[in-house]
Amino acid sequence: MKLILSVTKRCNMRCPNCLWILEKGDFFNKDDMSLQDAIDIVEYYKKNKLKKVVLQGEGEVFLYPHFEEIYSYFLKSKISFDGMTTNGLILDKFLYVAKDVGLTISLDGYNSQSYIKHRGGGESQFNKVLDNIREVLKVKDRKKITINCIVSSVDYKKIPGMIALSESLGVDCMRFGNYHPIAGDLRPLFNTDKNIVDFYKNIISKNDYKVDITLPGLMNTGKKKFKCSMLKCKNVGSEGFYSPCCHISTDVKYGSFPNESKKLAEFKKQFRNAKKISDLPLPCRLCPRLFKNRIIFNKDSKKWSRKLL
Repeated sequence: MKLILSVTKRCNMRCPNCLWILEKGDFFNKDDMSLQDAIDIVEYYKKNKLKKVVLQGEGEVFLYPHFEEIYSYFLKSKISFDGMTTNGLILDKFLYVAKDVGLTISLDGYNSQSYIKHRGGGESQFNKVLDNIREVLKVKDRKKITINCIVSSVDYKKIPGMIALSESLGVDCMRFGNYHPIAGDLRPLFNTDKNIVDFYKNIISKNDYKVDITLPGLMNTGKKKFKCSMLKCKNVGSEGFYSPCCHISTDVKYGSFPNESKKLAEFKKQFRNAKKISDLPLPCRLCPRLFKNRIIFNKDSKKWSRKLL
């Protein structure tokens, strides 16, 4: 069993396409889970076959006031981390984490203009994140460093620029994700869009990339069988509330630790019983996790796999 534990609602960015802001404008605040509550939740699930923990924030995890303490607790308890994701702005203060945990830095832009369009801020923030990536890559015996970029039907053409940037930095992996349109006007990538399919074919026609690459799977609305590993996880937010998934904001309606609500059980049951897209819970109907046909490039073998176009 995997625990996804969000320990803070603090964030030092206000990305224009952030799902949480689009859902609730004042989502980010200074709500933090107490250190003791965080430890108690982990200890509770350790008794229930806990295998991995994803330590994150409902904003920026490194802003959690007790980060060093909870991190130290995890290491002493020999709990397996399943990576950590950060916006990279204050990564320079936490470089030591790279020795124990694979880090994913959300960048979403290959130059200051594309970065600002998706993540807000300014050129100085973009440059700061790049500097911090360069510094974390110098950490001796570090774990895997990945750059993450979310793409939608209006900005997928930034993929080559992102690959080039990741190659110039020397990271291990450039990973792209499909936009999850729970809120806002952006749309994900569909396999019915010929322009997108042709664009993908051009990307995978080359095999001389210097980084591992993961392209997002294209949405297929004709799918009739549904699986989701997220629904097997325990997703607990900074206020102790549950959520079915890390793409859905935690809410008291789903229960408060350690008591899951009937609404959470009903959500999972509706998903399991779905026979077509329209039968799924609304937030799941265009979720990228439904479509596992990610297209992956390995820089060592120089081969693409899962060419499911």
